[in-house]
Amino acid sequence: MDVIAHESRYPRRIAVRPVFLLNAVLLLALAGVSACDNTSEQDRMEAIRQEAQRIEAIRQEAQRMAAEQARLEREAQVQRERRAREYARKAGKQIMDAIGGGQDLIVNHQLRYHDPDTSILEIAMDVSFNGALFRSNNYQVTGVLTVGEDGTSPRFARRDANQNYKDAEATMTALGVTVAGVLVLNEMGKESASNSQQKQDYQQKPATTWQINELEICNGAGAEPIYAAYTYNDGKTSYAKGWYQLNDNECKKLGALNEHKKVRLFAMSNSRTWSGMASYCVNMRDAFTIRQSGTACTSGQTAKDFFSMTLNEPGNGRMKVVFDANLDRELERLLAEANKK
Repeated sequence: MDVIAHESRYPRRIAVRPVFLLNAVLLLALAGVSACDNTSEQDRMEAIRQEAQRIEAIRQEAQRMAAEQARLEREAQVQRERRAREYARKAGKQIMDAIGGGQDLIVNHQLRYHDPDTSILEIAMDVSFNGALFRSNNYQVTGVLTVGEDGTSPRFARRDANQNYKDAEATMTALGVTVAGVLVLNEMGKESASNSQQKQDYQQKPATTWQINELEICNGAGAEPIYAAYTYNDGKTSYAKGWYQLNDNECKKLGALNEHKKVRLFAMSNSRTWSGMASYCVNMRDAFTIRQSGTACTSGQTAKDFFSMTLNEPGNGRMKVVFDANLDRELERLLAEANKK
């Protein structure tokens, strides 16, 4: 009997092994991880690139700021050098005026130090000038000027000087102008209203209104005492006054000479005489104040020839006359020139 096989109306089920399913899941998972890894690597590289760009921008900005700071510092140094030159020139003029004025001023300087915290400048100075009356009276001084960048609180501290300046400094110390070798100067910034007004006054006044506010005479000739006399005018009459004894290196102040810029002097020691061409009557035996009549000297009086000294510029009105060999030569020169005329 034949047996006929009938297919089932249901499809035959395929048996799937669990191992195959596990491998499939793992492959899909690895593919997903690989895709994530690729995305993460790109993001990381982009972040690194952006960070490098940021760092480069910071570096370039730092370089720009450093270059700008260096430029500003160079400009500030140029300004400080300019101020140092200006302040040294003004200080030299004030130093010269402090001893009664002068001429042929030479100022060498070097900006030595700048304090960034206090804005104080230290300027080394070498000052040289000749006397207001005679170029043969030379003054030399070196020192340090300290002054604010704006020109405030200027002070000059002397380091070294020649004998002429030291003699003048002794006078300034006695007057309280100099203390322990330090000369307090006027401010050097913008010109004050008072200084501007003084300049206008000087420009408006004729030369004859310049006055000698302080006359000082000194013995610079040696150990022999010198006896000096001078003349003055009270506005109506001329007078001669003496004698002022000056010992070795001694100086004496004779005070103001009213509204006069000219003074006449005569001096003598046992071995020499300082004289000129203007004749005045004096008393050779005693101190005197003699009214000059313009006629012959009376009994007990002797005619002596006085020399003239003139204040060349207003300044502070101080005049200092040193009786020494330099003055001898200058008077001889002036006398020779007068004889040629």
